[in-house]
Amino acid sequence: MSFYEVLDVPQNNPCEKCNPCMRMRLMEMGFVLGQVIDVQEKMRGMYIVDMLSDNGNIVQSIALRKEELGRICLKEL
Repeated sequence: MSFYEVLDVPQNNPCEKCNPCMRMRLMEMGFVLGQVIDVQEKMRGMYIVDMLSDNGNIVQSIALRKEELGRICLKEL
């Protein structure tokens, strides 16, 4: 298990005009400042990311591609 805190989901510079916007999509999923997550690597480059509540319970789980997870600025806890 690897626990991290979300620091930011920065916009690409220059903006690539993704449709839909990858930054907004990740933020709508809950990747916002201060969110604590647990990252587990799975097969074929997919990662299972568990969003954790303040008391450490799993609130939701999301599967992300390597490049999607790479868009999120994280701090290891």
